[in-house]
Amino acid sequence: MKKIIYLIMVLNFIALKPSFLYSQNPAVGGIVYGSDWAFLVSAPDEWIMDSQSFSHYNIFALFYENGRTLGVGTPIIYINTTELALATDEEMKVYIAWDLGNHNKNGSMIVELNNILNGVNDTYYIYNIENASGQFETIIYRRYRNICFSIILNAPNENIRQQLFSKMEEVVKSMLFMDRS
Repeated sequence: MKKIIYLIMVLNFIALKPSFLYSQNPAVGGIVYGSDWAFLVSAPDEWIMDSQSFSHYNIFALFYENGRTLGVGTPIIYINTTELALATDEEMKVYIAWDLGNHNKNGSMIVELNNILNGVNDTYYIYNIENASGQFETIIYRRYRNICFSIILNAPNENIRQQLFSKMEEVVKSMLFMDRS
């Protein structure tokens, strides 16, 4: 009984925290909080979740290979969140067009992919982007209520990007969305 009461107290404490990731650095996963939502996410096998390194960019879910130092050329996966005006797939498409338009302005090459993510039942869109800066990205846009989640894989070359797509899939499939009540 004491364990149940303790668990309830911890969950209530977590629910009252402002928007941030409540996990250790580095960790195998954590919970990211928004104003009235949260999601649980796990690092891919042999990777860690870092909630501190990109926190000044409001990115609290950053993943990279365990044992690697975060730096230029280190392949990473991270999650951005954007609040949408409406909780619809059409509104998410408007955001995606705007976001990809920003990549186009910088001379990036963008290709939409038709990959099927088994086990992901909500709407998502996948794009490969070759940035003018020489970075190779894959972005998966996914919506929960009125939040668009951009799950981004950033790699120094095409070969590494292709090799790490399965790690990105692990992150996407591990996301468990929750409402704050």
